[in-house]
Amino acid sequence: MAEYEIFAIRYAMREAKRSDHFIGGDPHDGPMPMDYFTWVIRGEGRVVIVDTGFTEEVAAKRKRQFLRCPVETLTELGIAPETVTDVVLTHLHYDHVGNFHKFPVARFHLQEREMGFVTGPYMRYPKFGHSFEVEDVVGMVKRTFGDRVVLEAEDEFLIAHGHSQTNDAIHYLSALRFRAGRALISFSRWLALESRSKS
Repeated sequence: MAEYEIFAIRYAMREAKRSDHFIGGDPHDGPMPMDYFTWVIRGEGRVVIVDTGFTEEVAAKRKRQFLRCPVETLTELGIAPETVTDVVLTHLHYDHVGNFHKFPVARFHLQEREMGFVTGPYMRYPKFGHSFEVEDVVGMVKRTFGDRVVLEAEDEFLIAHGHSQTNDAIHYLSALRFRAGRALISFSRWLALESRSKS
């Protein structure tokens, strides 16, 4: 069986409270900081990026502490962003799809239902829309016309409902047609113990 490496890139952080993370707040409010990551999967001569993080400008806008550009950090792993051909976007929240423009030749693998959600009527409601950056969504729509976005069927992903419309625990080996076993990377859905215990 082929061997793959998986790297986690911590690129930002946030000091927050529990009520900042849960819709409707939390009666037992207290500190609940958050780290932000993107991921690199490498093996058999290919590289796959999972999520692209957010930009320094968005960090300032949303009052996040920006530690490093996750795309520029790829060079420390010997990866040139301009050569990456596949990027998996687990969903289109601002902290998962920003920086997409720094991958000039990549194709973006995205769940078809997620694209429908972010271009549909729910975005008029602040509770839903605040988690997305309009220009990120527009960027993905534009790249669809240029055959730069692959809209995957839901059965190509392992869905963990509750964070975005489709959400974001991804069976990446299936999604990108690997044939070398399986791996599961958990994203926003399991950032809190409460979410994990209910999955």
